[in-house]
Amino acid sequence: MKFVYQYRTSENELRSGAISAPSRDAAFAALKERGIRPSRVEEAPGFFNKVFGKGKRWIAIVILAVMALAAMFAFLEISREFRVVEESLQVEDRAQLFGDPVVIRECEDARWTNVFHEAFDCYLALYAIPGKEIVPMTVPSIRNIKEATRLVDINENDLAEVAQMKRMVNGMKRELAEYVKSGGTVGGYLKRLEIRQKAERAIYETAQRQIQRTKDVSVWKEKNAELRAMGLPMVGFPDED
Repeated sequence: MKFVYQYRTSENELRSGAISAPSRDAAFAALKERGIRPSRVEEAPGFFNKVFGKGKRWIAIVILAVMALAAMFAFLEISREFRVVEESLQVEDRAQLFGDPVVIRECEDARWTNVFHEAFDCYLALYAIPGKEIVPMTVPSIRNIKEATRLVDINENDLAEVAQMKRMVNGMKRELAEYVKSGGTVGGYLKRLEIRQKAERAIYETAQRQIQRTKDVSVWKEKNAELRAMGLPMVGFPDED
């Protein structure tokens, strides 16, 4: 490391200089060999002079500290990525629900109360399938947004149909969180659910009428392709009467 020093000449002139040495005592000894008797010897200013001048021990400490910080940030980033992946497995966009008709009918007849413990989650489940006709239900009260957007747990023993519905409800909870974050309210979001559902149902029923009116296979295939692209249920080809 570097040291700055001051000394007086034989003519009593005050002079200064700098010298590199492993320690203050070594600096004194080196100056003495040059015939200089310093009145003052101090470490030169500067962060790197202090760090690197302390020898290999301090350099090792600094390197280890940097490595520890890098490892900590890497661990935090990996943990964040695991959380994102884990959460993505619990969330799914609204879609048609396919599976065992008996399982689905049982859940729909119970209005999903046999799957969800919270009335708000049951309410969201009614609007999770695009274009499905909805029987009105009383809007449940919400105590706070944190409770409303808390993801539903998906269990390993859940049936595939139940697990899919839970993921779709979680997707709607994520949608609600983003809506509120943008300045909306829970009530406003629930109204939008109703509007969206009615609009989707209207699109489906319009396509259904067109298919039934024409009874044309090409029209049937075209309209069903449009419905499927929008995530809506497809229409069966009408019977020839």
